[in-house]
Order: sequence, then C-alpha cells, then structure tokens
Amino acid sequence: CKRESESNFGISVDQIKRIIEESREKIKMIYIVNPDNPTGLYHPPSIITSISEYCEQNEIYLILDQSFYGINCQENRIEEKTYSLSSSTIVISGLSKAFALAGIRIGYVIMPPELQPTYEGIQDADFIHHPLIDQQIGAKILENPEDRLEFVLTVMSDRYAKIHATLENLPGIKSINGSFWILWIELDKKFLEQKFKHSDPLDELLDTYNIGVTPGRIFGDNSENYIRICFGRVSDTEFEQGIENLSAYFS
Repeated sequence: CKRESESNFGISVDQIKRIIEESREKIKMIYIVNPDNPTGLYHPPSIITSISEYCEQNEIYLILDQSFYGINCQENRIEEKTYSLSSSTIVISGLSKAFALAGIRIGYVIMPPELQPTYEGIQDADFIHHPLIDQQIGAKILENPEDRLEFVLTVMSDRYAKIHATLENLPGIKSINGSFWILWIELDKKFLEQKFKHSDPLDELLDTYNIGVTPGRIFGDNSENYIRICFGRVSDTEFEQGIENLSAYFS
C-alpha cells in the first residue's frame, strides 16, 4: 500500500481496511515487514496486533516478515516481541539480519498447522538444506542469542550515533530516519535542484566520493528525494572514511 512521508511512512489499520474494501478482487494475503525496509520504522505492537486480528476476522493471511527485528540502533535497545498474533498470521525471520550473519541464510517460519503440508511440499528440509558449516554457526549463535544481539546492538548503535551526528547538521539533509543499520534520509529538494542542475547527485556520490546508496525512487513515486544508506557490512576503517566522504559531499 502507498505510504506517505507525512506519516513517517507508517501504516494503519484503517488504511489496510480501506484497501481491502476498495479492492475489486478478494484479498487473500497481506505482507508486512517489521521493522520496515527501507525506512527502518518499527510499527507499534498495537498496530501489528490490530492488523493481525482484522486479517483473522476477514479470512486473510498476514505474513509478518521480522528479518530485521531485534536491533533498534536509534533508541539503543533490543526490541521485544510484545504483540499478540492471530491464528492466521505467518511469521518469517532468520539469522542473517538481526544477528549480523550476512550470507548465512538460515531462518524459520511460524505458521498455522493447516499450511504446514503445503509448505513442506515446497521446501523439503530433509534433502534441501544449507551447508553444514552454516548450520553449525547458526546453532552456536542460538546457544546464547541474547549475547549476540547485545554485541550487534553495541557496535551498530555506536555507528548509528556517529553517522547521525555527522549528517543531521549538514546542508541538504532534511530528515534522518532508521532503526537498525539502514538510514532513510530525506534530501531537501531545493538543495538538490541548486547543486545538481546538470548531473545525477547519486552518480557523483559514487564516482567522486566512493559511496554507493540506494535511490528512494525505486521504492515508490513519493520517495524520489530520499536515499537509503546501509552501514552494516563495512569495516571500521571503511565506515570512518565513509562518514568523512559524506560530510565532504554535502558540504
């Protein structure tokens, strides 16, 4: 569904209801990412609970993607799953995001019992699985998952604070959002028009300052003056250099 910057790209139960009621076809499934990608927004527990209950009442499956759930760098805390979910909700998550184990595609699915035979027909865990080394790493992490989350939170919250402090006072930066190691940055339109009349600002950022960002326009028409920056998969040296380059670029 289309979300607006005025509401910080959040969702509401009324918005979901309106889309379903106005649809010419039967809606069978709703997919929500929490926290959101690219904005990093954590949808409040009350919203998730209400949407889950509404879906159950209307025989709609809710897929809740919690791949990034757990780390909140903006508030320097580990998020707890405090909401209630109905029996029509399917939860998916894994280790590669919140546990910062990029490349290890090990996850889990929680689903209503009646869907399990169909799922097992698609994903046969007995014969199709990840390399043994990935499984061993995952098993080791899950022996003390809280320790891993605390470690990731400490590292990423420190980086978040540094990059946020650098960017918030630079010309051209209108707002900064995010909660894990992704920043959703709103750029001032007038600043863009004045500084980059004859070139693409993101091309210059990459070619001259060696920083690759994701343009907001690929996420929707109402995000053209946004960029997404990820600072998770870089070394400390690369991170510090990146902050210097960003500061030079906007200054």
